Amino acid sequence: MMSHQTRVRILLFLGSTIAAISLHLCNEAVLAQSTNPTFPAALFPCLPALKQYPDHYILAQVKQPATSYYYIAVNQYRPELYIEGSPAVPEAQQYWEAMIASTRNGQCQVLLGRNQYYQTLLAFLPQPIAQQFALVRLQREIQATGGVARVQAALNQEVSNDLAFRGRRGNQVTYPIAPEKAWAYQQLGITLPPGAVVMPEPKQVGGQNP
Repeated sequence: MMSHQTRVRILLFLGSTIAAISLHLCNEAVLAQSTNPTFPAALFPCLPALKQYPDHYILAQVKQPATSYYYIAVNQYRPELYIEGSPAVPEAQQYWEAMIASTRNGQCQVLLGRNQYYQTLLAFLPQPIAQQFALVRLQREIQATGGVARVQAALNQEVSNDLAFRGRRGNQVTYPIAPEKAWAYQQLGITLPPGAVVMPEPKQVGGQNP
């Protein structure tokens, strides 16, 4: 039978191992879900519009040796405000996102600005970072809509609608799923329904750093 001292040593080893893994993950991707009082001042010159919105915060950031990537949100994400028929949301209270790359020498570049359309984050982010940011975005969607089951149901309906549309438009795919979002679905246990189409990765992944 295992002695008390042996059990203590095993527990201490497991505790130190878990702590080391957690520290590694935190160094790789630092996530924040609320207003961040230490918002990097170096980002304001890159996106001056942020100063007009006191409620801005970092959703996620990934720090690499040469470049740090920031996923920023402005105002609180409240999907109920954007349901068809709801009163118009004043511009100052509208939710929007941005993604910024910042180098060690102080240069920065807006990778994704307000109301900027994109098909896949891989067009301007390296794959691991695009996946991390897509995962954070999907987690927020799950939280805002009431759970994984609701997101799964919405995805099923979206693909069903797309299949019906394809039948009328010569099999044209209306809303292909971005590769990084398909990866995020898989991580969180959401299944791509039959007929879902994942868009191919762009030939040049990651865009250009500042």
